[in-house]
Amino acid sequence: MKIKYTLPLAVLLVFTLFPACEDKNETEEIQTNLVGTWRLTSVQTDGAATDIAAYAGFIRLQENRIFLSYDATAGVLTRGGWSYEGNMLNISTDLPAAYYVLRADGKTLSLKRQDFNPGGGLTITVRDYQLTGDEQIPE
Repeated sequence: MKIKYTLPLAVLLVFTLFPACEDKNETEEIQTNLVGTWRLTSVQTDGAATDIAAYAGFIRLQENRIFLSYDATAGVLTRGGWSYEGNMLNISTDLPAAYYVLRADGKTLSLKRQDFNPGGGLTITVRDYQLTGDEQIPE
């Protein structure tokens, strides 16, 4: 009688544990791929190209969860923190808004942000970045 219940329970346990491991591994891989200094290459707002001059040209996501943003034209360095959970990148300087990570492959980074516009609709902004050297941001 014990075998009758043990086998189905073991099968159920295997099917519930392995997907959780895969999600955890994927999250850890994305977090690893987020770390680095990134140069802004393009911005699209509601699908249309936007002038990138209005945005900080460089961001750095450090392994210790420190976030740096550097506007080279104005010489402004901003510091904050960051976290990644549930496909959402949270940057303390931009809260309560969060970014959806569309791509983080270690060479390119693509982030999507949704904000309410004055008309009550959503404005969707996608920022694309290219991995660059840490020397781009002064400390």
